[in-house]
Amino acid sequence: MSAFTRWQNGLVAAIGLAGLALAGCGNKNEGGDKPATGTPATEAAAQAQAPASAAPADGFAALLDGAAGCVAEGRLNRSCEGYVKLSRELAQKPDKDAVAKVVVAAESPEANKKLVALSLLARTYPEEGEVAAKLLPRLDQETDANVQVELLRALAPRTGAGVEEKALALLGEGKEPAVRAAAARVLSHEAHAGFAAQSAPKLLEALEKDSAPAVRRQAATGLGNLKHEAAIEPLIKSLDDELVAPAATFALARFESPAAYDAIWKRIEDGAKTGKVSLSLLASVKLLEKHPKHDATKELKTLEKIKAQLAKTAGADQQSQAALRLVERSIERLKGGGDATKPVAVGAPASQAAPVSAGGATKKAP
Repeated sequence: MSAFTRWQNGLVAAIGLAGLALAGCGNKNEGGDKPATGTPATEAAAQAQAPASAAPADGFAALLDGAAGCVAEGRLNRSCEGYVKLSRELAQKPDKDAVAKVVVAAESPEANKKLVALSLLARTYPEEGEVAAKLLPRLDQETDANVQVELLRALAPRTGAGVEEKALALLGEGKEPAVRAAAARVLSHEAHAGFAAQSAPKLLEALEKDSAPAVRRQAATGLGNLKHEAAIEPLIKSLDDELVAPAATFALARFESPAAYDAIWKRIEDGAKTGKVSLSLLASVKLLEKHPKHDATKELKTLEKIKAQLAKTAGADQQSQAALRLVERSIERLKGGGDATKPVAVGAPASQAAPVSAGGATKKAP
């Protein structure tokens, strides 16, 4: 994963843009719009607090049992102590035998253990490429959408063995929105950039036609990762889709196209006039500082206007406070005061970054 992608993912998580990363893909009705049960921040905190353990020789089975208890209603809580203990133990003592045990566990008849093992293959052992050939056939065998989603997550960083072709087929034909969204994530992964000629048109079709917001969001993210030029206009149109706008904003910010820059800044400037601007638009300012059209003087003027409006009532709610901090940090950077890369924390997680008004109210997405 590139440094840019890690920064973007951290920022998205910090300001509550769960849709961009397809957090909560397990929601079958809404295509994964349920909030994730374990964010990177909470997982890190849990790992720091979990007591150290010395696993016995046969401790993997016991630790797996404990981690399986972290699954509720088909969803794995990765900040749960049992999962943290197992993943930490494997990370501290990496060996091929451990990988083999996890692969065997991924074939367990017990769904909870299966979900845990697949998550470990995606997070703890993403470099084990030979695992792809063992996991891929399972996609056709599994009927549980939650397990299919975890299988796709485990396959995302792995190439060959038909991974790209299978993801492409599921993006178009998967019955569950969560599965289609996970397939889009596979095609969005940098490991599959060489497959862009085949995947980009299908991601564009998903952005424009799929009924599930989570699928459209992940398609937007993928098109930005691939920098598919034909997607610029559809992404600009998606800025008016409240459920997709954050992902579309970050995707557009990756293009050097003048149209992409103008579309984002037009909406930021409109926010300066109306007193309403989204967190995703404000967060994209940092990315656009590398754009060929970057104009520090003009951008500073607009941001100062937004700051003045937000400063009046920024204590009204956490979204407004976060917006003000983003604006202040952008102003500091543009004036040469530093990088200001620390994430902006928002108390209550939000599935989308809603527009923030100068009066402190946020417009909730349906």
